[in-house]
Amino acid sequence: MRTIEDLGVMRPDLISALTTIMNEDSDAEASRAAGILCRMGRTDAVADRYSGLPEENRSDFVRAFARPFCAPPHREAPLRSAPVDLAPLATVLHSHPELNAALFDELGVNQWLGTEDVETYFAALDSERSSIRRHAAWSLVFTRLVGTQRQRYAEALDDFENDPALTPRVGDLRRIFNE
Repeated sequence: MRTIEDLGVMRPDLISALTTIMNEDSDAEASRAAGILCRMGRTDAVADRYSGLPEENRSDFVRAFARPFCAPPHREAPLRSAPVDLAPLATVLHSHPELNAALFDELGVNQWLGTEDVETYFAALDSERSSIRRHAAWSLVFTRLVGTQRQRYAEALDDFENDPALTPRVGDLRRIFNE
């Protein structure tokens, strides 16, 4: 079976087909299409879909929206070689701030960070959005950090002592980091 990346990640016809699936198919297929679109950097289309949903259907969609950022790519979205890019997510959260609170609990830990993703996650520690900062902090604590990365993470934890979104869990992050 060919993967999305074999077909050409940003082909307009592929984007169009996935958007149609997301907007018209069953919940499972729509969620999977949304996940693939997120990994392709098309979180704008996913956020537009979220905005058009009735309130009672939004929580399941938010879970689907968040999944590609915290699940192993080979399982949730067939883009094995695509590094995680949080910039499209930050852009969507800027234009749809109501998603920040919804994603705060859904953006779990990405335990499958590759070495190519670590700097992306360090940059995300300074994000304007608490959901992205929390996701980055929890993802990095479970990543094998080397050299100066460990010091940088320890300094970030010090900064989080003054972050209302993260303060309650900084102790947990420190305990895990120091194990």
